[in-house]
Amino acid sequence: MFVFHKKNSPCDPISLTRSEKKFNKAEKKGKDYTLKYADISFNIAECYRQNNDTTYLSWYRKNIRVCQNLSRRDFCDKENKFTSQILLQMGHSSFYLSNYNKAELCFQKRIAINPLPEDYYMLALTLIKLEKIPEAIVEFNNFKSKGGDRKKADEWIKFCEDKYK
Repeated sequence: MFVFHKKNSPCDPISLTRSEKKFNKAEKKGKDYTLKYADISFNIAECYRQNNDTTYLSWYRKNIRVCQNLSRRDFCDKENKFTSQILLQMGHSSFYLSNYNKAELCFQKRIAINPLPEDYYMLALTLIKLEKIPEAIVEFNNFKSKGGDRKKADEWIKFCEDKYK
């Protein structure tokens, strides 16, 4: 069952259906993938995941396909914003598809280019899944030091310390 979002939000059923049709139509026509299509597929996947609808799996797979296609073109702007956005989406998509090794690599690369607190957080969660607990604690501390939610980081650090003594 879908949680109904505000009208015109990316996750309201009408907007979601439009986005799916737009993506699928472009794909059928064989249009070149652009960052716009990566964003569309990623946003659709996020909407489905937030609503506990397993359709998110196929949309994350589509997102990875689009991102890989884009990354092969070696296109990048001066500030690496394009590459950074692709790595963010591929990291999240890989994480939610349980491809933790790939997610780890994407988040590490993104941190090297354009580090944001959330990147350290997602890397730490990925490291927990890979049972790399000492490294996860380091990344939760990085998350805190870069302005992330201290309480959330401390709770995860305690979880890591308690579970993996």
